[in-house]
Amino acid sequence: MMQFKAALPKIPPILYLLGIGGVMGFSLNAPNWLDRQPDSLANRRSLGQISFSQANASEAERQGIQAFADGNYNAASTYFTFASKASPSDPIPLIYGENARWINQKPLHVAAMVPLGSNREVALEMLRGLAMAQQDYNRGPNKVVIEIFNDENDPELAKTIAQQIVKDASIKAVIGPNASNAALHAGPIFNAAGVVMITPTSFANQLSGLGEYIFRTTPKIRHLTDTLAHYSVHQIRRKKVAVCYDSDAADNLSFKDEFIAALLEQGGTHIPTDCDFSSPAFDAKDMVAKLISDGADAVLLTPHIDRLDRLIDLSRENKWRMVLMGSPSLQTRKILEIGQGDLNGVVIPVPYHAEMPTAQAFAKEVKAQFEVVPTWRTFASMDALSAILKVGQHSTRRPQFQQRLRSANFKMSGSAEDVRFLPSGDRIGNGVLVQIRPAAKGYHFRLISSK
Repeated sequence: MMQFKAALPKIPPILYLLGIGGVMGFSLNAPNWLDRQPDSLANRRSLGQISFSQANASEAERQGIQAFADGNYNAASTYFTFASKASPSDPIPLIYGENARWINQKPLHVAAMVPLGSNREVALEMLRGLAMAQQDYNRGPNKVVIEIFNDENDPELAKTIAQQIVKDASIKAVIGPNASNAALHAGPIFNAAGVVMITPTSFANQLSGLGEYIFRTTPKIRHLTDTLAHYSVHQIRRKKVAVCYDSDAADNLSFKDEFIAALLEQGGTHIPTDCDFSSPAFDAKDMVAKLISDGADAVLLTPHIDRLDRLIDLSRENKWRMVLMGSPSLQTRKILEIGQGDLNGVVIPVPYHAEMPTAQAFAKEVKAQFEVVPTWRTFASMDALSAILKVGQHSTRRPQFQQRLRSANFKMSGSAEDVRFLPSGDRIGNGVLVQIRPAAKGYHFRLISSK
């Protein structure tokens, strides 16, 4: 903070001069991005004019937000550059800075629905991928701005946000939501209005074929569960597997059902213990005892991304007596930081991993930009926006996004593999296995098998 304040005296004369042009540009040339009718979601949507977390915002970011809200986009861009340097792992100042830099250039306008209010870390993982795609695209002749919507992974809130987005004709396509419950509520609204929605992170089977305008940049869940079931039955010889799931999470119900089907096909046995993380009566100690007494020698853990605490409690009570496996939801920093040794050895199927040979170049770029190792959500989010932008080079009419993405000839290079869609809207792909293992500091997710 002191370093930033020391640098400020050198900036204001330039900023004030540029600020005049920024304000004039807003009033005379730019679309009225912020001139909307008052609505209940004004504090949930932002191109750069609000902070989604005052506690995490640097002084530079606060200055940039004020300048952006005032229409002083040149000054805002400079402040956001300082903010990015002050908080390199946070992609929001980077996105805001790009928005401020190009907002007067008739950019493509894309919405991003992310759970900043309920799971900030997962939201940032997604936004890092979007920021990388935005930066790359804006180096060319065409430009894109990203409006961030905080949906908190809440189905009803996602539905309300979707209703507002479809009324805003300037928004041409949507990336997100994160959680499947939110995507299943928002998707039909976007589909009915003819607005493309590409979710990078939702796995629920119900999303397949939900509508002609609905896509996702993760493969169908069965490809992931097949890989995990084969590992359990044939590699570690754990054939009696129970499943602990969250009955309030559509993607976890899909993952549970698909894993059980794959397990049986591989010659394994499902131990039908009712282990529901969302049950008010759930008790980790009692559940571990019951799972063991029922004969389980392995347990699949499929929690909701916002509700990981009970999973961690169960892993601590387990004391490595049963082998633990997980769904892609487990690849989070919280699992590594709080789970620690209790989750050491847990194997998880994910769509993409930074150690995959085809993913290492993108992972290196993300590490250089944000000083963090990307998760699969960052890869999938990068690809979701990149697919939109590939179409946006040719047309910015809402129907054209759907028509080109649905084309049998659509194919583009992705962050780890080519992006191609099935007629269902699902991405063509498989998955890899990663394992929680000790690192030089703490724990990390290590690739143990690739395609």
